[in-house]
Amino acid sequence: ALTYYEQAKQMQQSFVDSRPTTDDLRALGNTWNAIGYTERQLDSRTAALEAFEEALALRRRTVAESQSWQDKRRVANTLMNIGLMHSATGDFAEAKATFMEAQSLREDLLKREPNKQIAEDHARGAYNLANLILDWTESEDRDLSDADYEEAVRNLEQAVGRFRDLIEGQTTANVSNRHRYAISLRLLGDLYRDLDDARAAYEQARDTMHALMVQNPQVPSYALQLAYLYIALGGVDFDEEAYPSMLQHYDSAMEHLEPLSDSDPSAELMLAVALREHARAKLALKQAGAMDDVRRAMELLKAIRERHPHLREKCDIELDDAQQIIDEAGGC
Repeated sequence: ALTYYEQAKQMQQSFVDSRPTTDDLRALGNTWNAIGYTERQLDSRTAALEAFEEALALRRRTVAESQSWQDKRRVANTLMNIGLMHSATGDFAEAKATFMEAQSLREDLLKREPNKQIAEDHARGAYNLANLILDWTESEDRDLSDADYEEAVRNLEQAVGRFRDLIEGQTTANVSNRHRYAISLRLLGDLYRDLDDARAAYEQARDTMHALMVQNPQVPSYALQLAYLYIALGGVDFDEEAYPSMLQHYDSAMEHLEPLSDSDPSAELMLAVALREHARAKLALKQAGAMDDVRRAMELLKAIRERHPHLREKCDIELDDAQQIIDEAGGC
């Protein structure tokens, strides 16, 4: 693909170097943008960033001549691509500035030329901006500040609202938008400090993800993400001491994780967590079998720890929690 794009670029550059038309500028900008996408897929981050910056310069020149909403949309999308590359290389400040410029352009376009394409771009931009804030915080190993919390929540709520409008009344179309809608809701549930708000977000995400899984059984990641949502709902139940509901949610999580656990270490790790929390609910309800669940969870965690060194730290944390349950139960 790169060879083809390079040939096209050279031909288009010759037109731009002479007496370029708006179409010539647009075509060369599109080619540079395609080169950027290809380099990004090859994980050539520096080359991808350079290509996107070339595309941006050409697309700005195109907008100066055409003033069309389509060309302005392309500028905003290229800015978002540049921001993603800055984020991938850890330059979060530059990424955020670029994302915000892209979103500002989209907001202006939505006022002047409202349509589904721009609304979808804006929803994805809000989702990306929220994730950027969370990634930035995690990279610095610090707690989310109140200002960052409010900004992340605001962007996710904006994304949820726009995705909801885009998918409303559709049951099978726009799988990508429905998936992003569910993930945005899940992230909101993770962030919300009010348990009722968190539960509502998780439940909406669960219902959407369940529909996606049923309609797309060939995509195992939907079942994995659905299991995460049952685990998250079980966590809310635990905080509210709603132990019968907690038990049901972990039962549902394990039902989806068992078929995936043999081939996916992340599913196996989640299964171990679900088993451990299932035991916690059983203990609270004074039901038999709790220690069997904990022991199986610990066996899984020890096995994962040996087979997958990159998961050792996570396994150690989960093992400590499992051991604490045993200690609190009197070492049964």
